Amino acid sequence: MATRPPPPPGAAATDNTMLHVVYGLFALSFLIGVAAIVAVVVAYFQRGKPLSDMQASHVEWQIRTFWWGLLFVVIGFILPLILGLWLIIPLFWLAAGAWYIYRVAKGWLWLKDSRPIDDPTALI
Repeated sequence: MATRPPPPPGAAATDNTMLHVVYGLFALSFLIGVAAIVAVVVAYFQRGKPLSDMQASHVEWQIRTFWWGLLFVVIGFILPLILGLWLIIPLFWLAAGAWYIYRVAKGWLWLKDSRPIDDPTALI
């Protein structure tokens, strides 16, 4: 079993509270959309702190989840206006919502287990 290198000086190796808060805000954003904006702002503040590799992978995952999710929202609003694809838009929204739930659930569960995200730049 491979051992992880120690976190850099000043990194809170066991304090993942703010990372949990960000995932919670992402989950809350299904009810209150502005929560996602608050979540990404908190994630960007976390990015500027000294973090362990595990924590840094989650911060990147969270930030990319927001930006990809925002892109999907924009596409979901613009696509029907441009192409008139009203019949397939519910399928698009369903797929985008499932993707978002997957990203939040995977990240939160892996954080709970103190597992780093293997590839935080991956779409899935």
